[in-house]
Amino acid sequence: MKSSGARWHAHFSKTLHTMGFNPMKFDSDVWIKLKEDGNYADDFLITAKNPEFHMAQLQKVCTIKNPTMPDYYLGANYVGCVGKDWYITVKKCIKESISKIGNASN
Repeated sequence: MKSSGARWHAHFSKTLHTMGFNPMKFDSDVWIKLKEDGNYADDFLITAKNPEFHMAQLQKVCTIKNPTMPDYYLGANYVGCVGKDWYITVKKCIKESISKIGNASN
């Protein structure tokens, strides 16, 4: 169905609005919720002091298959665990890019 993606996006957008998130002006698929605990949602990557709370809210109104902690998203590796510090690295992306450049020059 051609319109199913657009309908999903509209439904998901309405859900995020209901939860207090707003799309960014530069990219309507990047959502943010400014609060004391620093909640932030990007596309469908949720980072917050309590991301499980936000995921549970979304799961009440959306079917979300196998939600997991991020490990690789948009070219970046996410390393950490719940309740502790996380960091982001692009090491894998850089290695793949260098490999492609090397293969292209052969």
